[in-house]
Amino acid sequence: MKVMVTGGTGFTGKALVRRLIDEGHRVVALDYKEGLKTQELREWGAEVVIGSVTDRGVVKECMKGVEVVHHLAAAFREMNVPDSYYREVNVGGTENVLEAAHAEGVRKFVYCSTCG
Repeated sequence: MKVMVTGGTGFTGKALVRRLIDEGHRVVALDYKEGLKTQELREWGAEVVIGSVTDRGVVKECMKGVEVVHHLAAAFREMNVPDSYYREVNVGGTENVLEAAHAEGVRKFVYCSTCG
C-alpha cells in the first residue's frame, strides 16, 4: 500500500516512516526541509519530497496513488516567523492535505499533533 507521511523527516515522522517500510508499505515522506536523517529515509526506500504542505501543487503531486495519509507536519517552535505563519502551516496546510486526500480518494486520514 502507498502511504504518505507529512512531516516525514521529523522525529516522529522518521520513526513512522521506518515502521511503515518495515511493514512493506511504499512511503512518500513530505517535509519542508531536509532533516538530520533524510538520506537514511531514502536509503530505507522512502520517496522523500522537500516541499511545504502550504503548496497545493506539491501536496497534490505527492498524493497520487496514496491510500493512507499520516499528517504530522506542523509549524512548531519556529524562530523569527510571524504569528500568521503558524496559521498558514497548521490550518492552511492541513486543509490542503485534506482536500488533496479527498480528491485522490484516500481511504484513511490520520492526524497527529503534539501538545505544542
